Amino acid sequence: MIAQEAISLKVIVISSSDDELIILKALKAGAKGFFFKGYELDSPEIYNAIFTVTLGKFYFNELTKSALLTTPHLPQTSLNKNDKVEFSETELDIIRYLSLEMTSEQIAEKTHYTKRSIENIRQELMHRVGARTSIGLVLYAIKHNHIKI
Repeated sequence: MIAQEAISLKVIVISSSDDELIILKALKAGAKGFFFKGYELDSPEIYNAIFTVTLGKFYFNELTKSALLTTPHLPQTSLNKNDKVEFSETELDIIRYLSLEMTSEQIAEKTHYTKRSIENIRQELMHRVGARTSIGLVLYAIKHNHIKI
């Protein structure tokens, strides 16, 4: 609803659910952070989340990261379990920029590629890892230690 009203807010979801599909839905809906309930109001975790999100980054606590990285619902690839997709440094930069929720146009400015080239590279990377969305691509890169949150 916030996104539909075009209100410029950074949303952090605090939930009692550890369902990875709920986490992914929240991210797809525009949430900038997510962590599980159970923290005291004066917890450093809450302050850290607010600070991180105000810097324009995503925030996930350890429990959320664990749920996302161990989920069986992450995009499946046609790769064998022992196969690991390798990325060039430019591809890793693009994935890192995607993890910061940068648009193709913003990434193009940073990398000196055209917007169309960035979109093509993103699509090709998603295809290589079997992801259906940019979030799936970023999660794959995190899960396989290509990038760190």
